[in-house]
Amino acid sequence: MYGKEFESFLQVCKDGSIRKAAKSLYISPQGLGKSIKTLEQELGIQLFKREKNGIQLTEYGEAIKPFAKNIVDNIKAINNSIEQLNKQIFEPLNVACSLGVIGALNPSLFNGFQKKYPEITLNVIEATDLKVQSIVAEQDDFIGISVGPVDKKGLSERFLTSFNLAWLIKKSNPLAAKEHIEFADVKNERLIMFSKEFMAYYRIMECCRKAGFSPNIICFINEAIMAYILCVKLNALAITVDLAAEYIINEEIVLRTILDEECRWELYLINRNDAKLSKAQQSFINYLFNDKTITTKKSRV
Repeated sequence: MYGKEFESFLQVCKDGSIRKAAKSLYISPQGLGKSIKTLEQELGIQLFKREKNGIQLTEYGEAIKPFAKNIVDNIKAINNSIEQLNKQIFEPLNVACSLGVIGALNPSLFNGFQKKYPEITLNVIEATDLKVQSIVAEQDDFIGISVGPVDKKGLSERFLTSFNLAWLIKKSNPLAAKEHIEFADVKNERLIMFSKEFMAYYRIMECCRKAGFSPNIICFINEAIMAYILCVKLNALAITVDLAAEYIINEEIVLRTILDEECRWELYLINRNDAKLSKAQQSFINYLFNDKTITTKKSRV
């Protein structure tokens, strides 16, 4: 409890002066004097006496000096043991993320986690939605942030946030003049769709089915930037997430948000049901949910 005070006591013993010892400890002489006074009051003895040639240890001071050294050494040993144990407890944290997730969430999300837990080695990989879910389902040393709904059995999911899906449309297309587009409006349109590795594909297909038609998909994409390129090149409607579109909209195309609540880009934290969470994984989950660190960019409405 009085480790710092005993350390100050030993430094004064070594330097033979409050002033010199304070300089060695990078504190003020007044602060050091107060620390010595606190220790004397706690022990109920006088540790130093003033002589013509400086301060000297009293008999009490001489008696407790070896014990003070043992206390300081033991405290250092305890701190070293805790530090080493922390390194052993915290395994590397492996996080698989769906493509686009890192940009959609708070950009400093992972940097903030590393600052809070510098002892944890963080490894982040990006993949398609279904690949992320497969990685987490097959490897118990991974947790993931995936676009849902989760397709793999044996996985738990916790909702994080969601965004709007949207259509990119060339301004020359008559649909560009409409403020809102229903699924029935795209029945006869050529569509550029996320591939079957992305959960958005299944959401769009289900909405088209409910609208009573099978969509005319002319090509599939795996990257948001391709939605823009192919929309312009092929003069077709391209599916995207509205946040991604903010960086690619220009004078040639417009964006029309899909307002159907059943057709959103939803993000979930996922992990295996049968895998015991490591301390690093639990720390990350606490960071996401308890620390309220998920702050997303504003989705268009």
